[in-house]
Amino acid sequence: MPHHDNGRASLGGLMLDDFPSVPLLTLMNEHALSLPERDRVAFLANTAAVRTITEHYVNGIPGRTVVALLGVVRQYLNVERHFSGYQYQDVVQRLRRAHSGELHLIYDYCRSHAALPRKNALLLTLLEHISVAASKA
Repeated sequence: MPHHDNGRASLGGLMLDDFPSVPLLTLMNEHALSLPERDRVAFLANTAAVRTITEHYVNGIPGRTVVALLGVVRQYLNVERHFSGYQYQDVVQRLRRAHSGELHLIYDYCRSHAALPRKNALLLTLLEHISVAASKA
């Protein structure tokens, strides 16, 4: 379980701000390049999840926070872009044409849009956090 020491998160004595993502990525890349082509493909496939997680922490925890919060903003925009400037009924019709047979998607879009005031309040809060996290990265 992570704990905080002098405002910095640590896990088992390792300061999480000091996670060695760049050296790990460098080591994985160098090893991949040293392998024959057929082994390199297998190595890259087997280490893809570790590589993805490690890449998320290249800029430390503040950088990872920005990545996560931007993902939430992208999801918000993916829903609201359909509704911006259009009548609700027209949007539902367009969604039904685009996603015929996938009524659950249309329902999810409409339900998400119905929560727009709460989502906007949350988005403003998240943008404030992104700004703070970006200034620390």
